[in-house]
Amino acid sequence: MYSKIQLKLFFMLLLVISFLSVAVLWISRSQQQQVFLSFQDQKKQMEEIISGILQLKEKSLYALTFDYTYWDEMVAFVLNPTDPQGIQWAQENIQGSLTTFGVQHAWVMSLGHKEVYQTHDDKSLAMPFPVSVAELEKLFQNTHFEHFFVWVDKDLLEVRGATIHPSSDIERKTPAQGYFFAARLWNKDMMDELASLLRSELSIGFPAAFSAERLKVAGAEGIDKMYFFRELKGPGNQPVAILRIEKPFLLGDYMEKFSAGYRKVFLSGAFIFIVIFFLFGFFWISRPLIKISQALSTEDSTTLQQMSQSHSEFGSLSQLIIRFFKQKEKLLKEIIERRRTQRKLREAQTQLLQSEKMVAVGQLSSGIAHEIKNPLANILLAVDCLRQEIPSANISANRQIDIIRKSAIRTNNIITELLNFAREKRISIERKSLNETVEEAIRLADQYFRTKKITLERYYYREKKIVISIDPLLVEQALINLFSNAVDAIDDKGTISIRTSVRENTQNNKLFAILEIADTGKGMTPEIQKKIFNPFFTTKEIGFGTGLGLSNAYMIFRRHEADIEVKSEPGQGTTFTITFPCRTEQA
Repeated sequence: MYSKIQLKLFFMLLLVISFLSVAVLWISRSQQQQVFLSFQDQKKQMEEIISGILQLKEKSLYALTFDYTYWDEMVAFVLNPTDPQGIQWAQENIQGSLTTFGVQHAWVMSLGHKEVYQTHDDKSLAMPFPVSVAELEKLFQNTHFEHFFVWVDKDLLEVRGATIHPSSDIERKTPAQGYFFAARLWNKDMMDELASLLRSELSIGFPAAFSAERLKVAGAEGIDKMYFFRELKGPGNQPVAILRIEKPFLLGDYMEKFSAGYRKVFLSGAFIFIVIFFLFGFFWISRPLIKISQALSTEDSTTLQQMSQSHSEFGSLSQLIIRFFKQKEKLLKEIIERRRTQRKLREAQTQLLQSEKMVAVGQLSSGIAHEIKNPLANILLAVDCLRQEIPSANISANRQIDIIRKSAIRTNNIITELLNFAREKRISIERKSLNETVEEAIRLADQYFRTKKITLERYYYREKKIVISIDPLLVEQALINLFSNAVDAIDDKGTISIRTSVRENTQNNKLFAILEIADTGKGMTPEIQKKIFNPFFTTKEIGFGTGLGLSNAYMIFRRHEADIEVKSEPGQGTTFTITFPCRTEQA
């Protein structure tokens, strides 16, 4: 025995079958299929013709840019654009090739994205390079050739660009020396030529202008005309223009006459069917399904309470959905609580592991340092005594003694740093302003900033005074270590940005001060980031670092119940984020 829903679906299916049976009597499927296949065949052929012609037109741009971007003369010209011989070469070759390749404009750009040369044909006016510096920087990140379109006022330019390399590097494996661009104007002559080749009507416009047009012609296509749209993409690979092609359909008149006889009957039957289907489906099925859909989308079962009292299938379904929401809510709470517990456990395990590692390294460092410090003192004393016994005229011996003394002093300094790392200094807590503490650390680290061309950018939170409980000397020492690390990461010149802010934890209503120290240095790989807080780990050359700076900073911040995180990518700089418990006061 069919259930109620199955019976309703059966009646709906019976109506659909009856309607389709009547429609099939008025349609000659064989003739319609022939017309349809003919239309599809013509459209497919036209698609291939359009693609072939556009590719053929674009090949001249490609040939010009490919040919002129692996010449040694072009490399010499882009590197020294003021050289008279280079200028003469460019005028004789580049400008002379525009007419040959059917191109109106050409530009030569340096690696610094500056225009070093531009030319045009006799019928065109001079035009600056039509792409912004920001867009130009992204063009050749993954390729040596680019093809795009760009609007200049009301004119559309087709642009082809390529990177410049020596003639010995036709495969373009060496670094680019500059960029060469050639452009063709899609003017009336160009459009007339394409229209003649395609035997169609052509028009170009903005994508927004053709969006409604494409929907409109989709319904009319196949009656007497075929429509084709080609997206012309810009530097960002987004459509900047639409090429609209309108082609007459040869069998359109026949199709119109064929369909005129049954169209009225078909529309009348469709109207009657829609009315019956709407009344039948709305009251029996649609209204209950709409309520269920709304309840599922909003995750609110209150709208199903009344329906759940019904004894129909929808009533049973509503009861299942209500029970599902209750179980889901309970399950989500359990999942959230479990994830929170797991996250806290992982953080505690990580901190415990790091603390144990620091203690072990500290104990080892302390033992080794005490054992080495006394022999070093004897070496320094012996060197001083030896210097007094050797005559000053013996330059070679005195030079060797200086080398021994400097090495012993450096070793002694490293031992002192190991002892400082191993010795856990007692914290003297004070309430200090975060901004003032950072400024004091900047003042103390001034000698590091002066070693290179460093630009300091400060972005302090000033709505209220951020107060943190710290030992100022220890925190300043840790910040100086971070500043020193940022300076070392910058090759010659760069920027170090310092930002403070406040964040509130809505779960426990606690305030946290956020200190971010970002540099524009060479960055780090993920493998290095995992090791930077390990004692004695350093990426510096031998003799230029002990690997204790960041480890010491990590220990200091953890002793102040502060978290430190690092984000970095090779070539993208590094950002250290320190989070302190804090409170705020009126500034």
